[in-house]
Amino acid sequence: MRRPWATQKEPESPGTNREKREVRGVRRVLLREQGQARAVSPPAVASSPDPLDAAREWEDEAVRLAVLQRRHELDATVEEVLQSLATGQYGRCIECGRHIALARLRAMPLVVRCLACQERFERAARIAAARESRYNVEHIQEVAL
Repeated sequence: MRRPWATQKEPESPGTNREKREVRGVRRVLLREQGQARAVSPPAVASSPDPLDAAREWEDEAVRLAVLQRRHELDATVEEVLQSLATGQYGRCIECGRHIALARLRAMPLVVRCLACQERFERAARIAAARESRYNVEHIQEVAL
């Protein structure tokens, strides 16, 4: 005797399929962005005895280091997002654990914080950067004396 409820699988809701497609799309975008970030790397420059050329080279080196730092941060973020996709935690804030707004995720698939936590994070980073730059200015003034 055949029992239809025992052999039939419960059909997946359209929302589940849609969510799976969105996750696959996010994964493709992240991997593509990660590949593009790795492709950008300005070359290091040789030093020059001319002070203006040396200053330009120093500035170019600072830009190159900033690009490398940004690439490192992007790689870390992509790895974090891919890990959250694999564990089913994608779309949750890493700070407070609440859901990140869907519109925010669609606009920026790499976000890992909700808007409120991201604002707090950026504010703290600005304060730290201001302290660091103040230290660098004081240190340069001491060396110049």
